[in-house]
Amino acid sequence: MKITKSQLKSIIKEVIEESLIQESSSEPLIVVDIQPAHANYITFDLDEYVEYINSYTGDIYYVFNGEELGYEGVGELTDWLYDIGINEEAIDNFTFIEKSYGFIRDAMDRGVDQAEIISILKYMDDNGVQSIEELIEDKGIDTVISDLGFSPEEQDYLEDVEDGSLAFYFPSVIDEIKDLPDAGIIIGGGKKECLLEIELLLKALGKSYKRNNEFVY
Repeated sequence: MKITKSQLKSIIKEVIEESLIQESSSEPLIVVDIQPAHANYITFDLDEYVEYINSYTGDIYYVFNGEELGYEGVGELTDWLYDIGINEEAIDNFTFIEKSYGFIRDAMDRGVDQAEIISILKYMDDNGVQSIEELIEDKGIDTVISDLGFSPEEQDYLEDVEDGSLAFYFPSVIDEIKDLPDAGIIIGGGKKECLLEIELLLKALGKSYKRNNEFVY
């Protein structure tokens, strides 16, 4: 059977992608919100996910919405992981990180540019504060806007933060996020929600994580 040029390109692409996944399996892995509370939103094959995790040799950081937000705790989450087939050896390699939700979602939903969101997060970190409101109160909004060099659209957003109608803050687990390795792989979801929140936070902290889109929902 003769293979066409298009088929050959497709085969080469698959081989390269598989090779990259295998090469990256020893890198630190961050898993975001792959948990029973969000199971109905997961679009990838869970059996393939289980195989991926069970064969992963690097450290795994399991970031999830927990009991504080009305979801499952570590015990219930662990039971679910066992139920879907993840083995004990893999779970013993997990570091569970229970996070808060929506710490920069107001800005994301408002359509603030991702680069500007990262700038605010860096600005907060450089100044050692938990929220941009603290800096607005301390320095005054005009100084904050000047420091950030914001456009009128972003300026309007900060003015809404100042009057209390919008929020922008570090999550309660910011210290655990800061302690994560500087580079690795990230998977989970939602790709425009919680996963993106964590990705923007990592970028602001100077950490380089690349998505494995095979396990993103």
